Amino acid sequence: NSGYGFLRPVEDSVYTHDVYFNFKDFQEGAGDIMRMRLDNALCKFHIRFTPDGKGQAKNIVVLEMPEHPALNSREGGATDANLTVHGVISTYKQDSGFGFIKCPKLGKDVWFPRRELPRDMISRDLRGAQVEFDLWVQGDEKPQARNIRIADSGIPNTGKSGRNLTVNDKVALWHAQEAARAGIATGGGPA
Repeated sequence: NSGYGFLRPVEDSVYTHDVYFNFKDFQEGAGDIMRMRLDNALCKFHIRFTPDGKGQAKNIVVLEMPEHPALNSREGGATDANLTVHGVISTYKQDSGFGFIKCPKLGKDVWFPRRELPRDMISRDLRGAQVEFDLWVQGDEKPQARNIRIADSGIPNTGKSGRNLTVNDKVALWHAQEAARAGIATGGGPA
């Protein structure tokens, strides 16, 4: 869930220290892997040394998953609701690695981890972005968003960081979102 971890080199490796990795360092198309428990998975990777001499894994490829079924659980207790839902990202905390999507159809906010976002969106301010996602439900009936896709209307372009929006900007953004939901073209600002 944190988006990072450590790789332990195999016994006959020249490099003997644990190697840090970030989920962004997996090769493209590794989305399903990010949902799996990777404990004891065999991987190959390139190593990059940071200025302080610590190793960091890059271009990680999983060669072999552990055979133990509990370790190879892909979904961590969540089940697929077989439903695609639309919503607007109301909160996204890049540093913490999670956010919430306001989903009128469900009547509640839906939690998501950053690994479910498209890679090119992870470091952006996504508040107000219209998205669609696959709905999953945790055992305690808490909804989770998986496989998040940015809708065609995309991310609101305010020209400012979300933290620095003025009240007028926020009202204009809200009006634009409401108009988009209702299918009405806006006249350029709040009414």
